[in-house]
Amino acid sequence: MGGTIWEVTRRSFMRLAAASGAGILSAWAGEVRAISRRVHRFGRPESMLPLEREHMPRIQMLRHAEDGAEVPIIIDMDHDQRPGDYIESIEIFKFSDPVPGKGIYHFTPATGRVHLSARLRMDRGRSRVFVFVNCTKHGRFRFSRPIKVDKGGF
Repeated sequence: MGGTIWEVTRRSFMRLAAASGAGILSAWAGEVRAISRRVHRFGRPESMLPLEREHMPRIQMLRHAEDGAEVPIIIDMDHDQRPGDYIESIEIFKFSDPVPGKGIYHFTPATGRVHLSARLRMDRGRSRVFVFVNCTKHGRFRFSRPIKVDKGGF
């Protein structure tokens, strides 16, 4: 039973690992670009269309928080929760934090009004809090608010 054994040198292994990693990373980067193209982003509320206004949440949040241990946020929307056209989820992120995901909140037509209130832990510094609204019919919408935190909660 003579067979050939594939000999792998350290150098050939590193080349193979780098090549496969580059392929995976390039595929992942393409996926990220595709996702970012599908997110609706808006500028000024006065220039929005009625459909865009319907998907705009009212975000109540401090612009300046002294302590990042518990920063309150309230998100409220007037979007009708009808079967086939409802707000499925709201996601909150602060990408500059050690833990960027602040929460994913799920809704159904049975939920009724879209409303949430939470206290978020945030790191110190100036940055933005991003809110992604996911509508089952119209897609994903992105909104953001600036915040400055003096003392980090991490």
